[in-house]
Amino acid sequence: MMTKNEPMFISRSETFKFITGETIVLPCEVANTGRWDIATKAGPG
Repeated sequence: MMTKNEPMFISRSETFKFITGETIVLPCEVANTGRWDIATKAGPG
């Protein structure tokens, strides 16, 4: 169960198409980051 103080994604989910090897920028908005650092990780591929 989430509380008001926990970070949460506020950007909408989207689908992107790109060519392997291209550099892309993924939009991401997070609320309530406070003292937290937000990181992303690429999946297997």
